Amino acid sequence: GPKRASRIRKLFNLSKKDDVAKIAHDLLRRRIAKEGQKAYFKYPKVQRLITPQRLQRKRHERHVIKTRYENSKKAAEEYNKIIAAHYKEQKDKRAALIQKRRSSMKKVDAKATTTPATTQAPAPAKKA
Repeated sequence: GPKRASRIRKLFNLSKKDDVAKIAHDLLRRRIAKEGQKAYFKYPKVQRLITPQRLQRKRHERHVIKTRYENSKKAAEEYNKIIAAHYKEQKDKRAALIQKRRSSMKKVDAKATTTPATTQAPAPAKKA
């Protein structure tokens, strides 16, 4: 006989609220009798059966996935803040260095323009 819950439901025209395991136990059992031994019954173990335990596992798994997603999102935000702060620090450092260079260049240019260049008198022409 069938072993899957949905196929047992289909075979016996059961609704989703009916207990498939009990039906399988009652209607799909077969008697096993061996010589010199007591007879016993065998019935299929119903697979893909939705139980409260299975629903709880599913809920828990969804919860774990959701918390993992939220935690990774928080971690990413923290990491991005740290990286942004680092880049800002590097940018400010670089700007300060460039500013320092520019100001030192202005001082050099200012000295060059304020102090007159020493002009030499033209050398007298040689007579040959």
